[in-house]
Amino acid sequence: MKILSIGDIHGRNIWKKINFAEYDKVIFLGDYLDAHRLSNLEILNNLEELVNLGNTYSNVVFLIGNHDLQYTHEDFAFLVSGYRESYQKEAAELLTQLNWQFAVEFDDVLYTHAGLLKKFYKTIAHNDKKISEAINKAGFTDPLNFLTTVHPMRGGNFEASSPIWCDFRELLLEQESMSINQVFGHSAREGGMIDRKNGFWRICIDVLTKSNQAYEIEDGNFPAVIPL
Repeated sequence: MKILSIGDIHGRNIWKKINFAEYDKVIFLGDYLDAHRLSNLEILNNLEELVNLGNTYSNVVFLIGNHDLQYTHEDFAFLVSGYRESYQKEAAELLTQLNWQFAVEFDDVLYTHAGLLKKFYKTIAHNDKKISEAINKAGFTDPLNFLTTVHPMRGGNFEASSPIWCDFRELLLEQESMSINQVFGHSAREGGMIDRKNGFWRICIDVLTKSNQAYEIEDGNFPAVIPL
């Protein structure tokens, strides 16, 4: 499969430069909401256009980010920095139309918002054939757990963050890692960085604060940078 993945957009519309017909899958890694310099209207209009995009192209996949998940239920408000109470209702409604997931995997590559730690994976039931199926089942069953399971590096008190909160530095430090290649965003400071462990690679593609780039993964091979 020929796949294009794009990191945290936070209201940016750079994704419009993608030729969606060129790919078998185009995967958005989440964090569509909350931006430092964009207005509510700009952010919500962009999210609405993403909803329309998903209705137009069947090959588009949306993952959920921590900044998005906090808008899916009123009890989750203010659990992540940047929360805007002023557009909670509109954001929640648009997210219900986005048909998002916590994780997907294609060609033996796992895609999540922030990366999957082996220590966290051990805390959830994982009898499923695919890692992504176990993550989605656990996330949809208890989304609050995913939203509040945070390592001290990100201000929490858990040993391992969930796949919407994992810091790239946690992945660097873990001794026992998942036996699968991974693509994720979330850690802007480490955007573009690669870690290799036990024959598998993990790459953070939260790069849009630095450069307009997406990443192309063909047949599960190592990602190539694609300028946007």
